[in-house]
Amino acid sequence: MALRDLFTRQVPGEPKTPVIGRTPAFPPPRDSIIVNPEVSMSVAAVYRSIAILTTLMRQMPIQVLRDNEQIESKLGDRPDIEVPREEFMEQTAKSLLLHGNSYWLASRDTNGQVMNLTVIRPSSVVVTDANAGTSPIPRATYHIGGTDVTRDIYHARLNTNPGEVVGYGPLQSCPLDVQAIIKLRNYSDAFFEIGSPVGVLSSDQFLNQEQADEMRERWHEVMRE
Repeated sequence: MALRDLFTRQVPGEPKTPVIGRTPAFPPPRDSIIVNPEVSMSVAAVYRSIAILTTLMRQMPIQVLRDNEQIESKLGDRPDIEVPREEFMEQTAKSLLLHGNSYWLASRDTNGQVMNLTVIRPSSVVVTDANAGTSPIPRATYHIGGTDVTRDIYHARLNTNPGEVVGYGPLQSCPLDVQAIIKLRNYSDAFFEIGSPVGVLSSDQFLNQEQADEMRERWHEVMRE
């Protein structure tokens, strides 16, 4: 007889009382996962891929061009006076890889010349198509905190679709793959925290309540050893 039968089978002359044993381990719940850059970086494969590519970008030089000719400019040595050039390049690459878009905000002198470039967090920039609904040719406008910064933004896009004003990175294009990895990791962690499922004990002989309890306890002792 199966162990589940021991829990419900009525023994002649005894009240019908289920056998109370250790709480069985059920499969852990499958939580919903929202894939975003922060969560995705907790996946080792994503983190390692980003690290490899950004390390390469840190080593790349910057050339400043005017009319397709290279010119001498301090922007090439240090685009942002607040951070080293290597970190500036790393932030640019990471924005493209994690968000599909990278934004540089220019600071100008009184003559309108660009004096400094700052990498802006992509989630801080609101990009809209000013020609949406009126023209098939998109015209991007940029706002940060409600301020129009279109004139001072340089926007690099990854994998842009025709007629769209923003790009798409790997995480935006393949979120389900990353989600599956995170779900599997969370599921396995929860599984081992809850414990492995209990086994099914059976016997070809009739067992009363006392015998069933003894068999269960012996099994637990074996498992604890």
